[in-house]
Amino acid sequence: MDKTTRTSPAAASADVVDVLVPVALNQTYSYRVPRGMELQAGDVVAVPLGPREVVGVVWAQNPNPDPRLHNRLKDIGEKLDVPPLKSELRALVDWVGNYTLSARGMVLRMSLRMGENLGPERARMGVRLVGQAPRRMTPARRRVIEVL
Repeated sequence: MDKTTRTSPAAASADVVDVLVPVALNQTYSYRVPRGMELQAGDVVAVPLGPREVVGVVWAQNPNPDPRLHNRLKDIGEKLDVPPLKSELRALVDWVGNYTLSARGMVLRMSLRMGENLGPERARMGVRLVGQAPRRMTPARRRVIEVL
């Protein structure tokens, strides 16, 4: 019996790209490109990350993916209809991450804040003092009122 490593034809012919996701990590993750989807470096995509789906950026094509991972690669969810990140911005993300010793994912997170294009804005809560002060003023209430 031949002991060569066997790969399925679908896994061998599938394109693989490295995607940088906006989490506190410095590495990219490899994802399989579904048939019919054309991706280039800089494209903004939705990818599965654990139990959730996150927005990430195609960082590079991966012509030589690790053959041990072919059955564990997840497919890219969708390509978002937003302008791709230019190579200069991707280089800036890499540079800022290296210069400040920060995770590239967190630097990418700052650069992806484009308002409604990448999901709903976070709900912001605020507190405003209105009306009269409470009749029974405790030290804890006084501290809260001073902060507000």
